Amino acid sequence: MLRFFVKVIFLLAALVFIIMKNQGGDRRAFSKPPAEEPAHQSEISFFDGKYQDLLNSYSLRQPGDAWRLAPSHNSRNLIKLDITHKTGKYGLQVRAYDNSGQDFAEFVKGYIAAFQKDMDNPEIIGQKDFSGDGVVGIAISFDGRKRNGYYLKSYVFPGQKFFYALQGGCPFADKDILEPDLDEIAASFKPL
Repeated sequence: MLRFFVKVIFLLAALVFIIMKNQGGDRRAFSKPPAEEPAHQSEISFFDGKYQDLLNSYSLRQPGDAWRLAPSHNSRNLIKLDITHKTGKYGLQVRAYDNSGQDFAEFVKGYIAAFQKDMDNPEIIGQKDFSGDGVVGIAISFDGRKRNGYYLKSYVFPGQKFFYALQGGCPFADKDILEPDLDEIAASFKPL
């Protein structure tokens, strides 16, 4: 009988050892300090109703539950955040451009020229000052019906490290209903 218990204990010990190895650990693994949080996790935050991108130096108010935010803050691409309505019909992209001492008015002129070239030369249908959260920029509206049937709107803001463009759009036929949503999000934009 004693042999039987010794065999059972040996088998149980072997089973515990096999289970620990299959779960990727041994006793030494339990004594290791936890891995540090990747640096990029602390570069964005959702705090007190705001989305903050510390790497690209801006924040904006979190839109309601009907909106999806897809950050790309570490991307080498200009797009740092996609804000899309759950319908998929409209939204905004936050783009950051290096501010290398260029005059903001000159940047806006160059931005408009590049935007029109990229978007098959949509006609400008409006341009006016636009206030974000503590910053004044420019809002430019374009008729994109020839290209994709959309009303296109860019909100361009100055910042210390970057110039920012929030490029938005919605179906042209719905612009009177949907543009206020885009304006509300852009009005909460703040360079840090």
